[in-house]
Amino acid sequence: MDERKLRLQAEQAYHRGLRLLFNQQFAQALPELERAAEAVDDAVEYRLAAKWAEYRVCEDPEELTAKQPKLKKLARAAARQDGGLPFPPYVLAHIALVEGDEVLAHKLFRIASHRMPKNVDAERHVRLLSGRLGIKGSTASKRAKGGKGRH
Repeated sequence: MDERKLRLQAEQAYHRGLRLLFNQQFAQALPELERAAEAVDDAVEYRLAAKWAEYRVCEDPEELTAKQPKLKKLARAAARQDGGLPFPPYVLAHIALVEGDEVLAHKLFRIASHRMPKNVDAERHVRLLSGRLGIKGSTASKRAKGGKGRH
């Protein structure tokens, strides 16, 4: 199979996996994302999404804690590779929540939501954290009301 066709199939698997991830179907997303990551080994965002799905299906608290630094490092590497990618801030936002930094999590979820509006989980977290932090007029709530919001 030629490389162009392989990359196209990997991209399709990646997007199928993301849709499943954003619908909280982590176990179903994992094989799609692993397929994408294996097909295009230089796509750090594909590897990040696969590792995120793997993290989300893990039920062992000690193993989850052990995976967080590697996941954070991979997310930062993906963001450095391409600063406009939507997935790294989403993963980093979740890690910020686990680490107890709701302000940073809110900021990162807003970025993720702006870059990928179909990510309903990021949008939900923006609304939740906006309320918890007392932030009025968040991008998410303005977009939901038809306004533009600040970027």
